[in-house]
Amino acid sequence: MPKPKVKFADAANPTPDEIRKWAGCNDLEPMEDWDLVLATPAHAGVLIDLVADEACPSRRYLLGALYVLIGDAVRSAHRSVPAADLEPLIAKARASGNSWLEVWADRSEHLMANPDEFDYAAWCAGGLAKRPMN
Repeated sequence: MPKPKVKFADAANPTPDEIRKWAGCNDLEPMEDWDLVLATPAHAGVLIDLVADEACPSRRYLLGALYVLIGDAVRSAHRSVPAADLEPLIAKARASGNSWLEVWADRSEHLMANPDEFDYAAWCAGGLAKRPMN
């Protein structure tokens, strides 16, 4: 099995610098379900920055983590992440000028306004990240 290129002090609690290094080298996931580790408001700012970078080889994977963040928040009726914590992230994504992030922001706002439309496969299993544009 290939060895990971990036070393983490604690992959379950990555630093922004570790996330950036990992994303930039197209490395293996450092642990199972790492997208779930990344799908938090604490990491969302760096994820948005990296998805906006069209040269980032891991941007689609990171976009998937952003979809998981919103999907889990809506699925849990915002018990996992309050809507107020998501609004600045959506605004940052819109301000990026990146088309993938603008679509993510539109889809996120729509789902938050229409939680009955939640679909696990789309939001939490990579469906929407596989088709980042409408």
